[in-house]
Amino acid sequence: MPPMSAEEAVLALRSVKVNGRRAGLFAYPDRIELVDDEGVRTIPLTEVARISAKGGVRKGRLTIITGEGPLEVRGLRMRDVGVAYRILVRLAADRNRS
Repeated sequence: MPPMSAEEAVLALRSVKVNGRRAGLFAYPDRIELVDDEGVRTIPLTEVARISAKGGVRKGRLTIITGEGPLEVRGLRMRDVGVAYRILVRLAADRNRS
């Protein structure tokens, strides 16, 4: 189930796997929300240390390194990996500049 403000998300990745669990990932200008069967987990963008698509473009995978540990996002279409990567990097850079 998407969060109430999913339409306001800058990036909405539905039906992906995050660390092996079926989830949705929604990126906002100040946070990332992971929605799975356990509920919603919010990660402030200021806690994002690194975003990587290394090897992921061909495999449909992104890695987001946070203060709580890495998030392996799998199940993306190859063409969507680069777009998601650029959006997340831009959001994190803008947020960390503020």
